[in-house]
Amino acid sequence: NHVLLMGSSFYCFLLYVPILVLLVRRKTRGLKWVIGISLALWVLTFLWAGHLKANYVEKLTAEYDRAIQVNPQDASAYVSRGHAFVEVAYFDQAIADFSKALEIIGDKPEGYYDRGVAYLRKGDFVNAAADLNKAIQLAPEAGQSYGARAMLYYYGKDYAKSREDARRPRI
Repeated sequence: NHVLLMGSSFYCFLLYVPILVLLVRRKTRGLKWVIGISLALWVLTFLWAGHLKANYVEKLTAEYDRAIQVNPQDASAYVSRGHAFVEVAYFDQAIADFSKALEIIGDKPEGYYDRGVAYLRKGDFVNAAADLNKAIQLAPEAGQSYGARAMLYYYGKDYAKSREDARRPRI
């Protein structure tokens, strides 16, 4: 994905140079063609990147899907698939998987942390705060929950609380 995006961005950049040259020379006759080609390449790049991402997610989650089919009570398969979904920004699917894992394993701080981070990355700060606070309540010594909550406070512009959580030692 990244190589494709970089390569296409490079070609778009190469087309911007003639646009600048035409603008500097005040020749507009060929300008619309160069701009049109450049924009078309840019759109195709992002369409292709979306296609590659969808295929990547399908391949990434296939193993976890099979594990869940074999043993629907395997919480680790839901957690692993949830992490895969977070990696590609499919936050709703990740939250559903983390919720299912919490149903299976009960009140474990790791489950609330994982779901809280997914909510945080999604931008759902209310649910993120609830899950991260629950993770801290269950395991006050776990520094990663404080780190995530520090980010939550930072996004909410509560810098004093963010600094306080960020300074807690990580164990």
